[in-house]
Amino acid sequence: MRFVARRRPYRWWQQPRWLIVFGILMAVGGFELTRYIIPFEARNPLFHEVTIGEPVIEHWKYGGVDEEGYLRFYNGIQTIVLPPGSHMFGADGTFVMLEHHNATSLTYADPLEALPLRWIIVILSSVGAVVGFVAWRLRVMRRPLRTKSSTPYARIARVVANFRRKRRRRKLF
Repeated sequence: MRFVARRRPYRWWQQPRWLIVFGILMAVGGFELTRYIIPFEARNPLFHEVTIGEPVIEHWKYGGVDEEGYLRFYNGIQTIVLPPGSHMFGADGTFVMLEHHNATSLTYADPLEALPLRWIIVILSSVGAVVGFVAWRLRVMRRPLRTKSSTPYARIARVVANFRRKRRRRKLF
């Protein structure tokens, strides 16, 4: 007897894997493309750019760079001075990542938005791989073994199993 695979019915909620991967690659490609198309935006569309006098965190405004190169932030009463090599500014319990600055402008991002896109892709793909592997293993474990072996030992095992079943039935009656 020749083995013939049954064709499964198409289910609309089960998309082909290549289509899902293609969609993810298109989304990432579109995001990367916007970084090159928009010339006035900083390196990342999620970064924010402010000039002197514009707010960075709530009421804290960027005050530019002083003579020695230190960054100045003020909120009317207080003034904070940061060294030129600092990468983080925190005020009122909120933090931002400082990406780039010059005498008149500052580029910053929220902590999650400052993550490089490649890190986000690696994290999401590793989580997806683990979830996919677990789902695949659960599906494999649930699937019953439905093969008929043509070896003589398998035939003997079937005959013995049928004999035991018949014997149990006889005992019940």
